Amino acid sequence: MKTRKEIKVLAREALRAQRGVSIFLGLVYMLLTSVFVAVSEVPVLLVLIRSMSRRRSVGFVSMLGAGAVLWLLLVAGAVILLVLAVNMYGEYLKAYRRETAGVKAMFTELRVHFFRKLGGICWMVLWIKIWALPVLAVPALALLGESFIRRNIWMVFPLILLSLLLLIPMFVKALSYFMTPFILADDPNVKAREALKLSARMTKGCKGQLLVMMLSFIGWGILSALTFGILGIVFVFPYLYLTYAGFYTELRGREAEADEEDAAEIDAEEAAEAEEAVEEEIDEEAEEAEEEAVEIEVIEEDIEEA
Repeated sequence: MKTRKEIKVLAREALRAQRGVSIFLGLVYMLLTSVFVAVSEVPVLLVLIRSMSRRRSVGFVSMLGAGAVLWLLLVAGAVILLVLAVNMYGEYLKAYRRETAGVKAMFTELRVHFFRKLGGICWMVLWIKIWALPVLAVPALALLGESFIRRNIWMVFPLILLSLLLLIPMFVKALSYFMTPFILADDPNVKAREALKLSARMTKGCKGQLLVMMLSFIGWGILSALTFGILGIVFVFPYLYLTYAGFYTELRGREAEADEEDAAEIDAEEAAEAEEAVEEEIDEEAEEAEEEAVEIEVIEEDIEEA
């Protein structure tokens, strides 16, 4: 398995090879996400317009209908963005592997295994939310016991510490599930829920390396902020996701080698079992032959006596 530095070198080479595509993949997705966030505020604006308007033409029923239509559009938009994210990961994976990537392919492949990709991403998000429940439970309990905490102000620090400690398992699980989008984009034979299990198996023993790789981009993130995001668009974002694609490729290769070793062990065990079975059959046949020989000798003796 390649080191983090080697993966980042290959990611930079892949970025130089397909710079335009790598930039526009992230840029297009960020623009679509920004549009979605802006549109998601429209229902709130409709409520404000309703509350401020005195015209009878703006009726409650029409406002309610418009809000319902917008919410349906928002749900559809969120679903499409989730699947587009998987396709974007797939295109960065192609770019890292020196295959031809394209922004157009991110959209044309929407119909390819759409529900499998959607189900896999939703399954991943669901489990991350489940692991986040203990973290959310602490402030909820604090709100319920607000009067008690006011009387015992010293309890604030232990509650904050508990919340931080509960973040650890959630963060570990998030790292464990991190490769799910790449798996969904890369291997159509892996089912939606199986992708999560495969990601957990692939990242076993490598979550520390993945975390270090993420932290190594903090400096680039600061520089991107100083350039008002321009550096992030033209370099940091594609470089980051190409590096993730490289890390996935290495983990996938290691997993394939492990599968081959397991298959070889299984084949060896099966061969040994088959050899034992053959030896047992030979021994049984030899015993039967000896018994038949003894019976023949007995018969011959009987004949001679007669």
